[in-house]
Amino acid sequence: MSSIFKTEVLPNINLKTLDATEQYTLITILELLDITDAKVYKEIKNRRLNNLNATFTNTLAQNIYYYPKLYSNTQQGTDFVLAWLPLVKQGFFPDKKSTELFIRFFKFNLNYFQSEQCEQTIIDSFFEIITLLVKSKSEASLIISRFLIDSLFDLTNVLNLNFLVQCCLDYNILNDSYTVIQNKEAIQTYPFKINDTFITHFFNGNWQEFINAFHNILPVGKVYQPDVYNVVSSWFTSDLADYYLNNPLACHKAHQAIKERWIFGEVKSTALLNIKTNQNNYPLINALSTKLWDSGDVILFNNREKAIPQNQLDSCYQHLIAWLQHRPNYNTEVFTDFAKPLLNEATASVLPLTSLAFWFNTCHPKSGIKNQTETYNAIFSKLLLDDNQNALPSMRYQNETFKLTGSFLITHVFQNTNNLDAFLKGFEASGIVNPLNQFLVRMFYDANQELFNCYTLEQQETLQLYLLNMAYSATKTTEAITTKNLPYIVKTLTVLCRDAGNYTRVNQIWALKDINPCVTDLCNAFAGKHYLNQDNPLTLNLIQAWFNYLLDYYYSFKQEAVWTKAMLTTQGVRTANFFNAVEDDVSYFLDKTIKRLVSIHQKSKKTAHNSVASNDVWEEIEVFLVDFLGALKHTKLSAKTVTQLVKYDTDTSNAFTSKNQLNTIISTFNDAFFNQNTATTNSLNTPSTSQVILQPKEINHKFISYVLSNLENYTRLKTYDTESLSFLVENITTLKTWLEDDKTHSDSRFTQALYSVILDAELASNPALSTFNTHCQTLFVELVKDTKMASSYAMGLKTMIKSGAFPDHVSKTVSQVIIQLNA
Repeated sequence: MSSIFKTEVLPNINLKTLDATEQYTLITILELLDITDAKVYKEIKNRRLNNLNATFTNTLAQNIYYYPKLYSNTQQGTDFVLAWLPLVKQGFFPDKKSTELFIRFFKFNLNYFQSEQCEQTIIDSFFEIITLLVKSKSEASLIISRFLIDSLFDLTNVLNLNFLVQCCLDYNILNDSYTVIQNKEAIQTYPFKINDTFITHFFNGNWQEFINAFHNILPVGKVYQPDVYNVVSSWFTSDLADYYLNNPLACHKAHQAIKERWIFGEVKSTALLNIKTNQNNYPLINALSTKLWDSGDVILFNNREKAIPQNQLDSCYQHLIAWLQHRPNYNTEVFTDFAKPLLNEATASVLPLTSLAFWFNTCHPKSGIKNQTETYNAIFSKLLLDDNQNALPSMRYQNETFKLTGSFLITHVFQNTNNLDAFLKGFEASGIVNPLNQFLVRMFYDANQELFNCYTLEQQETLQLYLLNMAYSATKTTEAITTKNLPYIVKTLTVLCRDAGNYTRVNQIWALKDINPCVTDLCNAFAGKHYLNQDNPLTLNLIQAWFNYLLDYYYSFKQEAVWTKAMLTTQGVRTANFFNAVEDDVSYFLDKTIKRLVSIHQKSKKTAHNSVASNDVWEEIEVFLVDFLGALKHTKLSAKTVTQLVKYDTDTSNAFTSKNQLNTIISTFNDAFFNQNTATTNSLNTPSTSQVILQPKEINHKFISYVLSNLENYTRLKTYDTESLSFLVENITTLKTWLEDDKTHSDSRFTQALYSVILDAELASNPALSTFNTHCQTLFVELVKDTKMASSYAMGLKTMIKSGAFPDHVSKTVSQVIIQLNA
């Protein structure tokens, strides 16, 4: 390459125009070019120029570099420039005039450098020279830099543009620094970073000029190949971010350019999109919240930086939800590839509260589109249900992270305090398998006591029925859904069902324990709280229910009605005090109660060696009897009952284990009765009715007493008066009216007697007594159905069936009774 200097340059150098220092410097240049045999070199050498400082002046530079005629031929011009390399490496840079001439040649011959005629080694050497010049502390630096930057933003020749882009990247030309020389005393080096100085040097001090050029060039380039953005992105600064922050319109234009770059080049522009100020403000992301979104904006938001402060993203999430609300957007690639991942990667704590309304409106069971409902239910159930340890998540509200509460959702989001019934009907049929119902269940659970402030009594009843339906629907879903949601349902029902005496509802809630073991303890505790509530006054019906459930407790080996243990061990004295205060004759009721206790006590002791549960039951019964009989007035029992207690207590094969206590108490009752005169004793005994024959003509006290005596003593007397029962069935309305008006409370005695007949498996198995049994079942259903005790009796019969106490054919008959009671 040095030959061109030898033939074309040296002949034009006139030593007379160069001073001594310049001639001395020329010696070094010729040595670098290996032209030591030239006449000029020898002439200077012979002058013996010593102790001089080498100075590369503009005059000398032009003698070396400024030869316009050499550029008239592409090959010759290329060889000439390539010969510069050893000189440029040693810091001998062309002057301004020579550099500008070089640039004109280079620009004119860009097509050559892109052609197959130009070898890669030539390109490598050429751009090595350009790189050295850009980084040099010379006038050439700014001139070359301006040429390259102007070319990068020149849309008139895209082919040249793409070539220069690739070369800038390959040779790392515009990613370091450049130098500006005002004079010998003002030499300043600057980094390629976008700021006021950069704009001054390359864009006439006009920021808008740069921004427009930048936005125009962004979408330009070859698909899957580097473009201008790859060069310029290394120049980004907080100054550029500040400009965007103060110019929202420029942000929107940047959005459009980025979207077009994505569309045409399928490449992201994340560095620009996520540019930030020194105050950690992301202007282009913030600006997304100040416009109506299209699909491209969803793509931009998907490409945001993950570390952006949440308060700068809140409005963007609002816009995302608004975009999703336009249902046709669901069927787009943008939804599948960008919007859906945005939701899947989010957490509840970054989503706006309006997401809830979107979810419920879009996935409503009556108006939702199936495929959309399935997609959004999967997304939001994970975000709002599965990913939260608490019942309700935290979400974004008024630019803050807000812990949702049930009462807030009721009053501010769903606003259903005035239309709860209509609101719940829209969701009820879909059951607890629907994530929307799962969220509502959690909402009501979290509201807790606030439910009484939000809803009227009528609405509370509506809510209870909704929750019961949700509970029963859990039988048709997965174990995971059931175990997560059923406890919330039961706990909410236990809050709502707080009024004493509504045992129909109590039993409905208690029965939910049969759905899944996860709520067994909750339901049992709830039932015990109501049945044994010390703050509620006792009634005969309640006490009767206690001892009906005693059968369930015993026959289920203490798995059913588990609160019965607490009843037996804590309610004895309280029960006695109740009967002591009753003015009416309760001896019959107490006789039946004590018979039942003694009967189960006897059975329990006989099976004690086989069952620890049975052993516990008879011990618990003795605790009750000690407390109950110890506090009961002697006048409350009949002589018959006392006699039976004495007989059982003295039977060596049975007897009470708490001998000392019970024996003393029972002896006291015996002494109180049988140390009095005969007349008094006889008045306390129940008259025999075994020989009474009474034709049914009208319902009165005498007739009812006759029927009751037969029902209570049929096993001993073998009397099965079907005619009297048939008369009552035919006159059931009159019977109900009479029992309601009867002040002796024979209604509970009547239903209990009928209940005992139904429980008699031996009777039910006898075909000859089917009419008697059928009449008893009919009367029982008619008298009990729609009363507070209906569910208690139904549960008792159900327990007896489950215990295996009935043969199969009897179980079927008793099942029909249960169905009729619940109808």
